[in-house]
Amino acid sequence: MKKIKNDPKLNRIEIYEFNKGKLNFPNIKDAHFSEATYYRLFIDDYIPKTIKSFVYIDPDAFFISKFEQSLSKEIEKLNSSDKVLSAFTVLGPDGSYANEFHLPPRKSGKYFNAGFLIFDYQKWRERNCGSDVVGILVNNKFDFKHCDQDILNFYFDGDYIQLSDKFNYDLNNLYAPPMKEDTKVIHYIGSTKPWSINGALNENSEYYINLFRDTFSKKYHIEEIASLNSIKDLLNNIIKLKFLNTDYPIRYILNCIGSFLRISLFK
Repeated sequence: MKKIKNDPKLNRIEIYEFNKGKLNFPNIKDAHFSEATYYRLFIDDYIPKTIKSFVYIDPDAFFISKFEQSLSKEIEKLNSSDKVLSAFTVLGPDGSYANEFHLPPRKSGKYFNAGFLIFDYQKWRERNCGSDVVGILVNNKFDFKHCDQDILNFYFDGDYIQLSDKFNYDLNNLYAPPMKEDTKVIHYIGSTKPWSINGALNENSEYYINLFRDTFSKKYHIEEIASLNSIKDLLNNIIKLKFLNTDYPIRYILNCIGSFLRISLFK
């Protein structure tokens, strides 16, 4: 954390403790995410009321190029509209794959990924969006498979400004079009992350690995719990010599073992 705080590109960092008592956060058991995915629904309790707009970005999404000018234009577009939110649509107006998301019937059929969002916070507060989405969570009348993302899609029902995929490019989507040169944000959507034993071997993980190395001067960031499956994954990568495809094979193995033991074996 000290390394991040001292980064010259960072103006300020504030950390809040989430404490909302015993709320029920559905569909997180055995998932690749925790209850923290729901926390953004409670932004009214943490974001200062003086803030006009803000950007939400998932912890598995990263800026990879200069974005200030492009992002400022998107914020201005949102603020000058009657919309509360800007997001990237992953499902078209024809409702393709709608059943996969288990959403109740809606008008638009559009579905956005919530990994990168721009909020007009003044409109959000004026329209009581915060209390509305928390109410949907608390009432829990539907099976929201994709948690808070489903809740936000159910609530806004297509009433948002469309962002291009340059602000939310899914690196794990095999069917996504080739990444454009002006891409600003990459997103590792799904359970395979570049800090997992298998994910670190994926070619598209190089973006995160390079960012990590530039920031922390270490070779690999591996976060895995010592389970039967994770140990099998590591042994499989060794036996099949997949680990040799990494830039630093021995350090990759040591970092994986260190993750199991919750210690740092090698930088």
